[in-house]
Amino acid sequence: MGGGGAGVHMRLEELKAKLRKMKKAESAIRFGRPGPKPGEDLVWDSFFCTKSRYAVGVRFPMADLESMDGRALGEAFGEYFAAVYMRRYRDLGLSYMGLHERGAAQGAGGRRGPGRGGFAGLFAGVGSESEAKAIFRELAKSEHPDAGGDGAAFNSLMEAYGEAMGRLGKE
Repeated sequence: MGGGGAGVHMRLEELKAKLRKMKKAESAIRFGRPGPKPGEDLVWDSFFCTKSRYAVGVRFPMADLESMDGRALGEAFGEYFAAVYMRRYRDLGLSYMGLHERGAAQGAGGRRGPGRGGFAGLFAGVGSESEAKAIFRELAKSEHPDAGGDGAAFNSLMEAYGEAMGRLGKE
């Protein structure tokens, strides 16, 4: 009973569990650790709220999410992860002008991750092999084709990860 198909709605507890996993994924993507620390400025906080069905000031209140089918939820989640990637660029002091801008704009559509340059940018500020591995594992969960991700995007992620690990191994 899940939110896989276009006409299937996710149950409230499943939806809340998914949102909590997404919050942890953002922390791994942006900070290299599996969970947020209290008081951190998360993109998640501007998109979701699990405490109130009609929260004001968030992009997707729970009441709206509950009424969405699988396709609409996928688009909402894609929009969120596009915003997370863009925040990661900003956190690293990178300019995202000239990166695969369609990938970010398309976040609500088909592709969920940034283009080739985008994945390389995610690993640019990584200082250890374990940090790179944590980021790769979190991204692989959503980008892998078996998880509904795009094969080309996953290959780009693997290539960027390999380059980062090569760089880190030589330092």
